[in-house]
Amino acid sequence: MIKNRIQLAKHFNELGYKVGAEVGVFDGHYSVVLCREIPGVKLYAIDPWTVYEGYRTRKFEPNMAAAKKLAYESLKPYNCHIVEDFSVEAAKTFADESLDFVYIDGNHEYSHVKADIEAWTPKVRQGGILAGHDYYVTRAGNTGVVDAVDEFVKKHNYTLNVIPRDPFIQKQDDQQPNWWFVK
Repeated sequence: MIKNRIQLAKHFNELGYKVGAEVGVFDGHYSVVLCREIPGVKLYAIDPWTVYEGYRTRKFEPNMAAAKKLAYESLKPYNCHIVEDFSVEAAKTFADESLDFVYIDGNHEYSHVKADIEAWTPKVRQGGILAGHDYYVTRAGNTGVVDAVDEFVKKHNYTLNVIPRDPFIQKQDDQQPNWWFVK
């Protein structure tokens, strides 16, 4: 049983996945986890590193440049290709079924999550995995991730897997619930 997103990355390695993308990189923390847990992976790290209309919170605005710099530095040792672009635009540059996995952790508003899932699912090969972060209702009542994921898997008859919150993991960001399905 997969208990957190670190174990999810290990699962990708066990499945022999070698090409993937993370959408919503911020400081590169999870991209590093993916690269570390999947030796030799070719990872595309996608983030616009900018605050835009509809961004879920402006509190990160002063930290955006620092997060981008940290991501670039942290990912230097790996076969990681950084793509500075918005999710849906970046997806257009990938061939259909060219990726083993995609992990989505971008804007958590319903319309953005829905657009991300719709844009990236075709890019994942049959038998590959589409996954994402923050599958829960936020304290502010945002149900965007849950609603968009549930709607998509129901519409396309995918089996949804949910990794519950793991309070035993050290970094709080790695504790949050995750979702995934096999294409």
